[in-house]
Amino acid sequence: MNRVSYREKICGNFIALPTPFHSDFSLNLPMLRRLVRRLLDAGYRTGNGVLLAGGAGGEFASLRTEERKQVAEAVVSEAAGRIPVIVGAQDTSTMRVLEIARFAESLGADGIQVGPPYYEPATPDDVFTGCGFHTGHFSGAGGDQNRRIALAGRTGSVFPSNGCRTS
Repeated sequence: MNRVSYREKICGNFIALPTPFHSDFSLNLPMLRRLVRRLLDAGYRTGNGVLLAGGAGGEFASLRTEERKQVAEAVVSEAAGRIPVIVGAQDTSTMRVLEIARFAESLGADGIQVGPPYYEPATPDDVFTGCGFHTGHFSGAGGDQNRRIALAGRTGSVFPSNGCRTS
C-alpha cells in the first residue's frame, strides 16, 4: 500500500480502547469485543476511525506479553477488516517489541505503535536510530515492507517499516 492510500485508510478518530478486566484482574475479552462491536454499530469504519489496541497511554505496561497478544487478537478479529486496527507494541525490550510486531502482522493488524525509550526526551533523529529503523529491525518484523509504524509520544512521526522517513 502506498503512502497516500495508507493515509486515506488510517484517518478519522483514533480510538484508544481501554482494556477491560474482571474483578480478579483477568482480561475481560468478551467485554472488549462488545466495545469494538459498539463502536462499529455507532458507525465507525475505515475512513472515519482507527482502533488502537494496547496503546502507549493504556494498560500495556501491566499486561504480560501473552495478555497483550490476546487483546490484539480480540480487537483485530472483532474488527474483521471493517475498521483499521493499530496494535501497541511499545516496550523497554526491543525483542518483545519485535515479538508483538510480528504477532500483530500475523493477525492482519494495519500497523503498530512503538515509542522510543521514555527515560530521556528524544529528537526525531534519536527516534529513527534508537527504535532500530536504520538497522532494519522493523523491516523484517513480519515481512511486509509496506507496514506503517506510528510512533507514540512527542515525535509526530510515521515511518514505513522499510525505514524510510515519510514526515
